[in-house]
Amino acid sequence: MGKHSKQHSSSWSHFANSTVVLCIYIFILLFLFTVQLVIGLLSIITVSPDHVFFSTNSIRNDDFLVSVRESVDITDILVNRGEEIEPLYREFHCCGWNYYDDYEYLRIIDNDDNNQSIMIDQYRNKTIPVPDACCKTFVPNCGQRKHPNNIYYDGCWSKFGAEMRDYVLMLGWTALAFAVIELIGLMFAVCHYVQIMSKS
Repeated sequence: MGKHSKQHSSSWSHFANSTVVLCIYIFILLFLFTVQLVIGLLSIITVSPDHVFFSTNSIRNDDFLVSVRESVDITDILVNRGEEIEPLYREFHCCGWNYYDDYEYLRIIDNDDNNQSIMIDQYRNKTIPVPDACCKTFVPNCGQRKHPNNIYYDGCWSKFGAEMRDYVLMLGWTALAFAVIELIGLMFAVCHYVQIMSKS
């Protein structure tokens, strides 16, 4: 039993001191470190180039949030995806995409083939109500009364964008944390490799 244990210990020692295995291990750690570092830095720099260490709600000059706002088809998100976005109005305390009055610019167009299409008009129709989900206190048909005390006036694009950025920043910082751990492992592996080579 003791002889078998001694042979097993000797085999493990030989495996641990194998320069080939150690080189493969160092290469894998170096590859993972590089990937994690690139992902982390790109995530942080992309979403917050001027505010690397924290998430900001300063939206007017925020390139990331502006890109989120301009990348959305307002007609599609307010009409075709209304059932998906309206529950988010209550969660984020917002209404519409740019502003609550997005709904006042929606127009129903009758086509020649008896179909209807919805488009964004340049003229505002204040009689068009907002969804009841925009109301601060929900009651049926509360969207008819568009008063600041009754509905949320702010659009959702900035709040959705800030939420997206928080997730991306979390991903970036997590990737950098793993990169630091891999760097520590890489340093130990390189030191062990140098120690083996100095003895040979």
